[in-house]
Amino acid sequence: MNETYDHDFVRWADEQADLLRAGRHSEVDFEHILLELQEMASAQKVALQSALRGVLVRMFNLLSSPDSEQRDRWEEDAAELRAEILFRLDEAPSLRQRLPELVTNAWPQARVTIQKSFDGGQRVHISTTCPFSIAEILESESQEVV
Repeated sequence: MNETYDHDFVRWADEQADLLRAGRHSEVDFEHILLELQEMASAQKVALQSALRGVLVRMFNLLSSPDSEQRDRWEEDAAELRAEILFRLDEAPSLRQRLPELVTNAWPQARVTIQKSFDGGQRVHISTTCPFSIAEILESESQEVV
């Protein structure tokens, strides 16, 4: 079973599904099924955290930059990322309870991106804790605070 898993994942997955449907549990590769389930859950969290990071960057830019030429693009990007976040939360409601942790993890990544976006390498003060609440992150009206 490990050989098929290592060389032809699709075939392995089909075989595992067939074995489970047939009730042939003693032949099922539970070790790899568990691994794949954990990786699937982890991928969902990583994707959500990435979208949160993107929204945080756009929100910070909207609050701190006078560059009116970029505002429309930032607002559009933030709206698209919020839609992705809400879709992921609808598809996996248990991720809602992880939002505080995911935002906490996304903020340092967002800070790095924000700092890199300033011209000439000028240093700006960016709080080490996220200045936005989860409600603000998820609500499109939060952009209008500027």
